[in-house]
Order: sequence, then structure tokens, then C-alpha cells
Amino acid sequence: MDKRELFIKYMEETTNIALATCSDGAANVRIVSIGFDKEEPGVLYFLTDANSKKAAELAKNPEVVFVPVPDKPDTDISIRVWGKASTSDITIERIAELIGRHLPEFAKYIPQMAPGLALFEIRYKTAQVSLGMDSPDTITL
Repeated sequence: MDKRELFIKYMEETTNIALATCSDGAANVRIVSIGFDKEEPGVLYFLTDANSKKAAELAKNPEVVFVPVPDKPDTDISIRVWGKASTSDITIERIAELIGRHLPEFAKYIPQMAPGLALFEIRYKTAQVSLGMDSPDTITL
């Protein structure tokens, strides 16, 4: 399996990312539950409180970096992605479906929370992927 295929497989199995934002010169990192579709490997989706600090930071500076948080601690893959976040046209039903693949209990509450949520997507064209102690390779998506 090449590193692009490995990236897609790993992201399909990923529940959360560590999302780094930067606003007013200060960096912030948070764990965010995501929705990912292998048919669109250059985009992932997440939701947040529309009035959150995260949403305000993304409005000021949409440039982000994320790292998938491994669901299994014995993984030897390392992924780092730089992208641009924006509000998304994805439907609440679709994001609930994508997040529900890993978090079905959480996903069933998403439609009820919808009025206070902001739906975001992160678009990216490349990712850095490394295995074990290998140097990272940049893959194109």
C-alpha cells in the first residue's frame, strides 16, 4: 500500500484530530471529532459551537494544521496536514452520518444541536506522511 492509500485508510479510521489554529499571534490546539469520506480525500468536516472561540479564530485566520489522533496507541504512522478551514455547505444530516461512523451515540444528538452549531470543512491538497522513523513524504490528494 502506498502512502496516499495509507493516508486515506488511516483517515477513514480516525475519530479525532488535534486542530491547531492561530489568532492574534497565539496558537491554540484542540481535539475535534471529524467526518471524513474517502471519496473526497482532500477535505474533512467538523462542527463546533457557532459562538466558540474556535469559530471566531477561524473567521480571523482560516489557516490550520491538524494531526490525526490515533485511536490505537500502537500505530507507527505519523500524519501532518496544512489546510484552510471555512464554513461548509455540508448538510447537518451528512455530517452526522460521517461522524456517526465512529461516534454513533454523539451523532444522534447532532440534529438537535444544529441551531447552535457552525459546520466547517478543512480543504487541503497535500499531507506529510511518515512510517516509523522514516522521513516524511509529501503526498498529493
